[in-house]
Amino acid sequence: MKIAIFGCRDGAYLNEQIKHNKNSTYKTVCFCDNKTELHGTYIDGLPVVSFEDLVRKYQGKEIESVIISVRKGYSRFRIIEQLQNAGVTKIILVKPSALTYRLPIVFDEKNPLYNLQWLDMQIVSKPIIHHLEANLADGCNLNCRGCLHFSNLYRKDEIPDSKELLDSIAEIAKHCEIFQFRVLGGEPLLNPDLEEFLIKLRKILPNTDLAVISNGILIPKMPESLFKTMRENYIGFNLTLYSPTLKMKDRIYEVFDKSGVAYGSHEAKTDKFEKFLLEKPGNVDARTHDVCVPRGILVVKEECIYRCPVEAYIDRFYEWFSMNLKAPDGINVHAFSGDWGQLITDLYTKPRPLCAYCSSKSEFYEWSNGKPEKADWLV
Repeated sequence: MKIAIFGCRDGAYLNEQIKHNKNSTYKTVCFCDNKTELHGTYIDGLPVVSFEDLVRKYQGKEIESVIISVRKGYSRFRIIEQLQNAGVTKIILVKPSALTYRLPIVFDEKNPLYNLQWLDMQIVSKPIIHHLEANLADGCNLNCRGCLHFSNLYRKDEIPDSKELLDSIAEIAKHCEIFQFRVLGGEPLLNPDLEEFLIKLRKILPNTDLAVISNGILIPKMPESLFKTMRENYIGFNLTLYSPTLKMKDRIYEVFDKSGVAYGSHEAKTDKFEKFLLEKPGNVDARTHDVCVPRGILVVKEECIYRCPVEAYIDRFYEWFSMNLKAPDGINVHAFSGDWGQLITDLYTKPRPLCAYCSSKSEFYEWSNGKPEKADWLV
């Protein structure tokens, strides 16, 4: 099958896998990327073309399908929308863990790992949630100032109800294809039931790309049974490389290498944090919504789904600083009876009431941890 790879950063790795795997039936014709500065360049002798050229090649049958190799859920959502609006219907997705961890790509459809790495859009019958996540511990052992999840306002022993979470995830999975799911916090390694949760989560989401996002500091203290569970259930670690993590990175990587668990770096700003909240609502213009950092990161908390982590956890911020503001309501996944496809699209593309409190202007400051102050979040 003649294909184009959409996404240059990880596309080069995917192309190498295509070339050197005897089970691959793909032949890469070109790459495509929405970064205009890459157009006209080459990867392994193959051109990087514009979106318009990609569509022409598809219409002219120079390519038969497009494989999307990007990690971020919102980017994937927009690229699919872009392709489908242009009449490109044969679209295949590569799940991000294979790219993040640089794992061998499986091309044999009889291999049990195949469905954990690939998703053919033509056989998907449910709307796709490209990125869904949940806190398995609300508190954290780092207490970063200005935390996007407000984790430094929680105690370390504040743990969500695992059964309630799993029930909500199972309900969402009845209606949606959950493409990737991330377990985080806070610091998820603070939850003593993490291992059991992951086993049950994999049963609910047998083909979903699963990973645990952690600052990694507790990794050397974790039992081998956790790593065994993660290996057996095809779950890896995404490390957030804050300053304390970097100081012990080699030790953490040594544990990972010895245990055989897959790992890579979580794409998050770690040297600088961004102030993003307004104390009084502003105008929700296109720019505010378009520059939103956590856009496309849907969150399940208790029985509800939220547009972003800020919407899900800002109630603690309001309580902590005695602010007389109403926390946003999530959508109860057990009570919702509308069109799930439209709901997901709206969560991705339409501003919610809390968006009026997000600033379109960025203010950055050096990462640190310590006593939280309201000014850590407010522009």
